[in-house]
Amino acid sequence: MLVINSDDFGLNESINQAIIIAAKERTINSTSVLANYLETESNIDDLKLHNLNVGLHANLTAGKPIKKKSNGSTLTNNLNHFFKLPIFLLRYILFFFSHDEIQDEFEQQILKLKSKGIKISHIDSHQHIHLLPGIWKIINLLALKHQIPRVRISLERISLKDPLILILKKIIFTLLNIFNKKYDKIQYFKFYGLSMQNQKNYSSNLKKLLNEYNTNTEDTEIMVHLSIDDNIIRNEKIKHGRQRELEVLLDPSIKKLLHKVRFNERF
Repeated sequence: MLVINSDDFGLNESINQAIIIAAKERTINSTSVLANYLETESNIDDLKLHNLNVGLHANLTAGKPIKKKSNGSTLTNNLNHFFKLPIFLLRYILFFFSHDEIQDEFEQQILKLKSKGIKISHIDSHQHIHLLPGIWKIINLLALKHQIPRVRISLERISLKDPLILILKKIIFTLLNIFNKKYDKIQYFKFYGLSMQNQKNYSSNLKKLLNEYNTNTEDTEIMVHLSIDDNIIRNEKIKHGRQRELEVLLDPSIKKLLHKVRFNERF
């Protein structure tokens, strides 16, 4: 099975629109939703209308939690906002978080999607926080509890073309993967996307991946980040922007290659 998953549905209307455009053109077949950003029923209707697989983009580093605690939370600041990633990681290292609160928040996010009639196809996370030991266990046990079949492993081969910071990130993800237990009833697909979004030749790299998949047909997920506008997120971490990725996916040559690998037969 080939999954092309666009992350961050709900984060911004420009992102939502781009995901729906790609879904209409059948160049993606999956998206991950930030449940705590999901506001309108029309967003839900759009996801259902275009037959997308819908996953939870588990989140502890952007926006507000689903359920506010009356006596405060280890997950949020005084304004009831999640801590940004650097502070989140520091607090994680210093054991300032309650694992019970993390589990409760993730379950609230799952239940919110289920309450909207969404059958959750997978779990990944905002800024890959689910790979952290302890959090990884919580995510997988919740997936088993709620019969969610797949969890993302953001494990990608290291390329010498990668920026140094990305090489370090991949090394960390590889080390985490060694310690993170795999669960028998959970699927873990081969993963791509980190390198592509940081390199100039996005289109040629995507074509290479699709041709590789056509040869070996190993269960594969390609992560993408789409938007109709690049000027939407302050301090955007995606080097060449999200709009470029949408333009590439709408390119007729990419659509032709997707047809060649029978992408739309694999929903």
